[in-house]
This record gives sequence, structure tokens and C-alpha cells, in this order.
Amino acid sequence: MTLFTILIFTIFGITSSSEKWECRNDLEIRCADGNCKTQEKGSSTPMSVSFDDSGMMSVCAYSGCWEGKGNVFRSGDFLSLAGHGLKFSTSPERAEMNRDISITLDRKDNVAMLKAGEFAHPMVCKIAEGSQSEPRFSDYKVKVRTAKPRAIRFRNNRQARMFRTRLKAALK
Repeated sequence: MTLFTILIFTIFGITSSSEKWECRNDLEIRCADGNCKTQEKGSSTPMSVSFDDSGMMSVCAYSGCWEGKGNVFRSGDFLSLAGHGLKFSTSPERAEMNRDISITLDRKDNVAMLKAGEFAHPMVCKIAEGSQSEPRFSDYKVKVRTAKPRAIRFRNNRQARMFRTRLKAALK
């Protein structure tokens, strides 16, 4: 049966949906020579970042994007991607434009940290339109209550009287 299912998925191009994210930065931090400096508001480089849980990533700034596939690491609510030597779309032949890029997302509060070359950006993310997220226990919180068991009424309950010994033992 499993082989048949795989064959059907292959023929019809059905794939499992991955979780896709889109992020934006409100703050730019540049780090070089062991120092990091925050850019003034309005002088920062707006970036458009998208990635999925299979490792595909696109980091767009200025006049192009670094695109490619990276390694994926998961730990609890954290999803991290690390891509090495991603090429810049407008000048893929220029090796000096290639960048190692890492993205770490906290899926609990949808905040990510991007590190690309000298750029270090905290980012606000959201699940991309049409993407399906895996359900998480934290998405379905319920109030847990404890209650004390009440005494069993044996009077007027013939079935309860038949199992009096077992019901009393279970109540304890």
C-alpha cells in the first residue's frame, strides 16, 4: 500500500506542505571588527526575507537577492537555517558578493535574527500566505482543573449497589 501511495503522489505531483515564513526588519545593525552599531532610523537597509523549513531562503536587499538552500536545524520552537556562499542574483559571477547567511526564528513569538555578511537584523516574521504550519501544543492551551471526587450515592441506584466494593476502591 505504501508503494502505491508514493507512486500516486509522484504521478500527481503531490508533496507535503512546508512551513514558509516572510520577515521584515525595522532595525539595522552593522557589525565589523568586533563592534556593532545601530543605524539611524530611516538610514537602514530594508530587507525582505523569506524561507521555509526545507532550507530554501531568499534574502533581498538593495537591487537583488541572495538565494539558495541552507542546512536546517530544529530545537523546540527554534528553527535555524545556515546557507554558505549564497550568490547575489544580480551578479552571480562575482564571488565577492557571495554571503554566508544564517536565520534563526523563534516560532513562539515570530521573531527572527538574520546574519548576512556585516548585517545583523532582528526581524518580525509571519507565516506566508498559503503555508501550513504544523500544529503545536502551545496553540491549543486549555485550563486544567483538579476536582475532588464526590461520594457515590448507593441508595436508589441498584447498579451502584451491585459494584459497591469496586466503586469504593476506585474512589480511593
